Amino acid sequence: DQFVILGALFMGCLAKQTYFPVLLIPLTLPRSKFAGGREWKRFIWADLAAVTVLILSFILPFVLGDGAGDARGGDDVNAFEQVRFILGHPLDYTRTLLQTLGSYFHPDNAKGFINHLAYLGYGPHASIYLALMVAVTFTDKAEADLVLGRKYGIQAVSLLMLFIAIVLPATALYVSYTAVGAVRIAGFQYRYLTPVIFPAMMLLGSTEIRNHMNREIYNPLVFVIAGFVGFATVLHGCIGLYG
Repeated sequence: DQFVILGALFMGCLAKQTYFPVLLIPLTLPRSKFAGGREWKRFIWADLAAVTVLILSFILPFVLGDGAGDARGGDDVNAFEQVRFILGHPLDYTRTLLQTLGSYFHPDNAKGFINHLAYLGYGPHASIYLALMVAVTFTDKAEADLVLGRKYGIQAVSLLMLFIAIVLPATALYVSYTAVGAVRIAGFQYRYLTPVIFPAMMLLGSTEIRNHMNREIYNPLVFVIAGFVGFATVLHGCIGLYG
């Protein structure tokens, strides 16, 4: 179980190493979940080792590089100068970061991570899927979710790690892909929110809401609605190729 937890999260974070804060969430597991103190410490050290590998995998290329940044961002991109700008103008960058994240978290832009088919454009009915996600967040609570819902400290820390996991790739793109001092982060796509959405859904909601609906009805209903939106998106994209 320990190998599956850390291995799955590590492999998932390899796609974009700046998601490494997600690997800090397992550190909130209580010591009572382990057979003994030695096993618990081994798990902690293994987790920290995985986090260290991920951090080094993107820090070392930056430190040892020439600071040129990604050429696709334009001639004004310079990673080293951008870092100097952030350190010299932390409030300006914080304002830029929060404005960018505010637009990405806006419900009107949810289609960007729900039914966006890249160069094929957007599919229909993103609002239906978004409403489904909100409903499931509050109604799909099993016993394990109810127990977690009473651990407010773990919830807060985990949500903070998920938020940092979004801030870091945004900052990485600001450094490596955005013109120095720009007031908008270039290259930060809505799909970068996808890895944190479902963990956040698990952590949010209320333990006071109990769903007594028959699971043989509830579960298929959720999948049918989600499947409808997915199928409509693919169909819309295919039709668009021949429009």
